[in-house]
Amino acid sequence: MTKFLTLKHWQLIALFAILPVFIEFVLLTFLLFAKNRAIMYYAFPLLTIFFLIILFCWYYSLGVNLHKKLPAGVKMNVLKFKILLFIPVLYTFLFTIIVASFTSNFTTFFKPNAGNFLKVLPMHIIAIYCFVYCMSFIGKALKSVEIKRNAMYDDYWALFFLIWFFPVGIWIIQPRINKIFRNNAGNAQI
Repeated sequence: MTKFLTLKHWQLIALFAILPVFIEFVLLTFLLFAKNRAIMYYAFPLLTIFFLIILFCWYYSLGVNLHKKLPAGVKMNVLKFKILLFIPVLYTFLFTIIVASFTSNFTTFFKPNAGNFLKVLPMHIIAIYCFVYCMSFIGKALKSVEIKRNAMYDDYWALFFLIWFFPVGIWIIQPRINKIFRNNAGNAQI
């Protein structure tokens, strides 16, 4: 996963945005000519999960490896980061499967109705909180490494939003990540 630290911003955009759009275009073209469309009910959720795993791996790699570079005296709980990153990963996986079952014509575990969505809502809110915490952790760690002291919210709020809106943020954040890890590519670990 440390390869994410040395990729150029355009390579990450290709991985996170261009490749998924291309694969979706190919699948939609296949769908137009396919006689058995049932495969599409499995292909799109699997692609969603695959590309979200890549995104979460980028976040994990950033959080863990930036934590290792924190200046002395800056304390951030990397175990909490790992746990709170795992929760949205698990939730996204389960939610994608459930939504795929709603849209398929196969037997589903749940019937789509407002009651079932209200059951999912608390977990959705928890996953959002965890995801926001993880983006904040990465932003704070990046800024703390750059300024060589404990970053306050005023120092890293812009990084938080750049991480949140990653297609735009990658163009700004990844060169900064490259600069930090350029000389120490061999020292970064999982």
